Parts: sequence; C-alpha cells; structure tokens
Amino acid sequence: MKLSHRIAAMAATAGITVAAFAAPASAADFASLSSTNKELSTQYDWVACGVLEFGLKQAGVLEEGQHNRELAEAIAAKGENGLTQQFPQLDEWNEGQAAALADRAQTCGLVKADTYLSELSSNFSS
Repeated sequence: MKLSHRIAAMAATAGITVAAFAAPASAADFASLSSTNKELSTQYDWVACGVLEFGLKQAGVLEEGQHNRELAEAIAAKGENGLTQQFPQLDEWNEGQAAALADRAQTCGLVKADTYLSELSSNFSS
C-alpha cells in the first residue's frame, strides 16, 4: 500500500471519528427520519409516482441528486408555520408525514437512499 493511500485512509478514519463526536444533537433523531436505519414507510404507497413527482416539483422541494433525508427536511420546512412552532405535537406530526412522503419518493426512485456519509455531510452543512 502506498504511503498516500495510508495517509488518506487515516485521514478518513479521523474525520469519521471527529464527525461522530461533533455531530449535533439532531443527529440522534437520524433513525426516525433516515431510510438507512429503518424500514421505508408504506403510508403513501397509494400515491402514484408520477403524481408524487409532479407535486414535489411544484412545491419546489424535489432536487436532482437528493437523498431521502434531504427531501424529508425540505418537505417539513414547507409545512412549518406558526402552529407547528406553537404546538410541538403538530411539528412532530409534520416531520413524520414529511419522512413518509420522502420514503415514498425513494420507493419511486425520485431520491437516493440515505447513507451514513450523506448524513455526515448534512450535519456539517447545517
């Protein structure tokens, strides 16, 4: 193994270790929103993929190359308003529905499955 490959491997390992400890508290909720750690929701399986794609594009939340969690966060942000800020239960419901819609979008092939690397990059960008 070349020295540059060893250095790159050590840097990657160090970066992942630092990210694991530096990740914000919201990362603890990753299991509830991410398709990496859970079964995909079947709640919206009745929605046709074409209809879902059209609706998400019209809402301005679907982007090319997006991961499941990124779409769920975009949908949840669209659903936030004064009521979701005032009532935590409504905010939790909004996030759950957004995650279920993102799961359906993943099943339709509109977004990519979450990976641990995509999760780490979203934590560092926020």
